Amino acid sequence: ALIGSASRIHGATVAAGRIEAKDVGSLRGMADLFREKVRSGDAVLSSPQKGKMHYVVTVTDDLIERGVTAEGLVAELGALTGGGGGGKKHLAQLGTKDHESEAAVFAALPGILERLMS
Repeated sequence: ALIGSASRIHGATVAAGRIEAKDVGSLRGMADLFREKVRSGDAVLSSPQKGKMHYVVTVTDDLIERGVTAEGLVAELGALTGGGGGGKKHLAQLGTKDHESEAAVFAALPGILERLMS
């Protein structure tokens, strides 16, 4: 459903939203599924787990070649949420105690990607 409602930035699919996941591993699995289904894109998926808001960020290989990485996005989004995390170029995680951070993260994502892909 998130892919169907995703926006496009410079030809890339940009999806963001809350996923009902039983744990963070399931959230990562959904991010992997996004990468399998989308040729070019980025997804930021969120889920409240164990008193924290967790985000998983995934980026397709073509965007990595253009300088957009999941770990770089986590660093920028972490500044908005007061949280922290890390990972690899294609998949990274962010955790925060700020359960109200989703709106700010999802609103900031298009602007961050626009800047990085320009």
